[in-house]
Amino acid sequence: MSTPVIGTGVLTRACLAEILSLSSGQSTPSPLGTLAIHLFANPVSPSIDTPLSALTECTFDGYASEMATMSGPTVDLAGDTVLTPTVVPSFGCTGTVTVNQVYGWYATGPGTVASLQALGTLTPFTPGAGQQFTVKPQIGAAGNVNACVC
Repeated sequence: MSTPVIGTGVLTRACLAEILSLSSGQSTPSPLGTLAIHLFANPVSPSIDTPLSALTECTFDGYASEMATMSGPTVDLAGDTVLTPTVVPSFGCTGTVTVNQVYGWYATGPGTVASLQALGTLTPFTPGAGQQFTVKPQIGAAGNVNACVC
């Protein structure tokens, strides 16, 4: 198990619009529902206007995006309102034929819709053969996005 690496990022305009149109005052479940969590392999500086086409999805051996159902709003230890996955997405590298450096994560959805909802950078790392790791996105109500690689 590696030391958690914290990254930061942003909600996209599409995500903010989705939250506003779906939330209508409800607190649970999350208005985002189920998102697909992907990893990207190119250096990107996240902004509210980052297009999906700016991200290069990872292709390392064994990689596949993971579905994550987002929780309803909760309060974290810092007192901020956040959305987190009910089950933390897990990723694994199975070989060394295709190697990527992982720069961050992004979420598309809700469900199978391919619109970019949020993205975050991580301290870049290269998964090794047999390495399993989790990426826990944390989307803050103020538009703040964090994640840890555990």
